[in-house]
Amino acid sequence: MSTSAFFTDSLAVMQRTVEVTEQVAEPQDIVEQFEVDRCAAFINKHEFTKVGLQFPDDLLHVSATLASVLQSKISATVFILGDTSYGSCCVDEVAAQHAGSDAIIHFGPACLSTTKRFPVLYVFGRGRIDLEKCCESFQSLICDRNQHVLVLSDVIYSHAMDELQARFQEDYPNAVFSSIDSTPTVSPQDTRTGSSLSGVEGLDCQCNSGTCCSKGQSKETASSSATSKEETGDQKDEERTKGEVEGKDLMKGESLVKENGKCRFCGRTLDLKPGTSLEDYAVFYVGAESRTLTNFMMVLNKCTFYTFDPTTCCGRQETLNVNRALMRRYHLIEKAKDANVVGILAGTLGVANYLDIISHLKRLLKHAGKKSYVFAVGKLNVPKLANFMEVDVYVLVACPENSLVDSKEFYRPVVTPFEMEIACNEAREWTGEYITDFQTLLPGSSGHVVIPASSNSSERTDVSLVTGKLRSLGTREDDDDGDNRLMGRSCDAGALVSRDEPLTVSNVHKNASEYLMGRTWQGLEQKLGETPVTKATEGRKGIAAGYTHEET
Repeated sequence: MSTSAFFTDSLAVMQRTVEVTEQVAEPQDIVEQFEVDRCAAFINKHEFTKVGLQFPDDLLHVSATLASVLQSKISATVFILGDTSYGSCCVDEVAAQHAGSDAIIHFGPACLSTTKRFPVLYVFGRGRIDLEKCCESFQSLICDRNQHVLVLSDVIYSHAMDELQARFQEDYPNAVFSSIDSTPTVSPQDTRTGSSLSGVEGLDCQCNSGTCCSKGQSKETASSSATSKEETGDQKDEERTKGEVEGKDLMKGESLVKENGKCRFCGRTLDLKPGTSLEDYAVFYVGAESRTLTNFMMVLNKCTFYTFDPTTCCGRQETLNVNRALMRRYHLIEKAKDANVVGILAGTLGVANYLDIISHLKRLLKHAGKKSYVFAVGKLNVPKLANFMEVDVYVLVACPENSLVDSKEFYRPVVTPFEMEIACNEAREWTGEYITDFQTLLPGSSGHVVIPASSNSSERTDVSLVTGKLRSLGTREDDDDGDNRLMGRSCDAGALVSRDEPLTVSNVHKNASEYLMGRTWQGLEQKLGETPVTKATEGRKGIAAGYTHEET
């Protein structure tokens, strides 16, 4: 019987055309919206020879035209970075290093995370906004003209902040307008030697002095420093914390770095009124619903939020139940406390100090008696993480806007470094504050909490709020097996442990190889040396619906 009644003919599939509505952008509009002249001046001033142009998916339709217009104004070579390794808001330094780039120009929305390997110029674009309707929404939502108001915006609307400030400066004297510095984030002189692929491993120090960390030292010095740091552990962390926290104020766990009387918050500069903190302000946000807004609402969870969406010209008071969202995150913290095996997901290779937070998490998990494995899987999806059944929970190391993952569909929950630290560090308590920037957790930052010395060698027990069972945290001195000690259990490896459910037992494995041997399916069998060598033959042609050698 012919299969044509059930499948489309293979030739029809190959020759089929698809109707696509192409968005055509005029070169003159591109020059104005994406500041091509400013990009050309940046390249010519620093004499770059090869520059990467990074675009998010929704701007790829203008990427070729923009690159062509920019190329006509400079002598350097430009190339397009389209498919980013991780989030499109982060600078893809790894792809640029593979291409031998001297600098990166990042177009579109950005998380403004700190980078170190390349000079980076941010071009946000100029999003369309009706300032009259925005002002009307501001006045209708905020009736008290003496109220302290913090005006934040999505980066694509940052160009309108100066005009909004000029309109409200007299009527709202306590309003504070944020500003974003889009100048190059790193001095080119400090990075021209840092474009080698060794930077992917984080081995090159890109600071001004070259001596701020072990990355700028020689291999021998760096090795000895790493060894001594592992030996002293949290004592050095505490010393660094006491010595470097000066000049930083902690509010909701975010570091407010004071510069000339101003504060920096989430990549934005704020000039707060004297005697006030961020908690004293209501927030007026200009932009659509996005990860940026979610990040602000989670961090400033005690502030009232008002928003104006320029695409719909509608303003409203946000009714998102932040408390409910925090309760969901606390449930994930309890899941992390129950976990024995933790997967550390490298969700970025471009944000500064990502290797430091991974090392910090590994040390923290070891103190808590949990096993940890590091995974570099690129962009997250459900099938990728479902391959590792032995992992109980994942912790994602990413930029603040990509850290909050809704893991309802995932086989295992995904938490942030802050949530994992609450789960494993008994000195850090859940107070309702929330931190999305992992750099705030590192030693020397305002949000760093040193692991108590008592937790290094003692086993603690409490009751899980998820399962209602007794669980143990920390290591035991009387465990002979190091791997068994990491599991935080006193039973012998391979012993059967009752889980209280009827007819259900669990095998406690002391390492990943033993867990793999217990699987019914261990992957494809290589059979090295058992397969005879044969001559290559021509394979099948066509598609699965009907190969060329099959009779129709």
